[in-house]
Amino acid sequence: MTTLPASQRQNWLHEGLEKYARWVPKNLEKIHQTARIKDTLKDYPTWSQMFGLDLFCIEHQDDAKPYATKTSKSVDAYYRESLSRECGRKPNRLKEGIFGQTFPNIVNRPMRKKKTKTQYVSNTVYANAASADPISDALGTNFTQSDTLGQFFSSVKDAGATSITINL
Repeated sequence: MTTLPASQRQNWLHEGLEKYARWVPKNLEKIHQTARIKDTLKDYPTWSQMFGLDLFCIEHQDDAKPYATKTSKSVDAYYRESLSRECGRKPNRLKEGIFGQTFPNIVNRPMRKKKTKTQYVSNTVYANAASADPISDALGTNFTQSDTLGQFFSSVKDAGATSITINL
């Protein structure tokens, strides 16, 4: 089994999206009959998503067979996902072609922002205690932070101790 070059795969995806753009006007009645969203009743140049793509992919799944060799999905599901992803990338070739002219709202729709991971700062015991005690903070009776145990362990280690046993 040989892997097809990326450029050949992209050409296939662009041709598929162009074919979908030509297929929609001819199959509007089919799309309307199976639609679950009333937006399909609007003029297709105003669509913000690719309605009828499932039907298109089922009808044209033979186009995807050479590319759907290493997937556990059905051929039509693989074709649908591949076309959707390529459309989401919004390459200039797609915007300037038949697809872009047929569906201007889809190609000009803003892309989603990528999620960023939030860095959490771990608080010290002192910071947690101070934030939980606003009364002492307001009265100015908070103790100042001191790292006496750290200093103690450092001095004991510097004195040559290798272990400490604490009995409570």
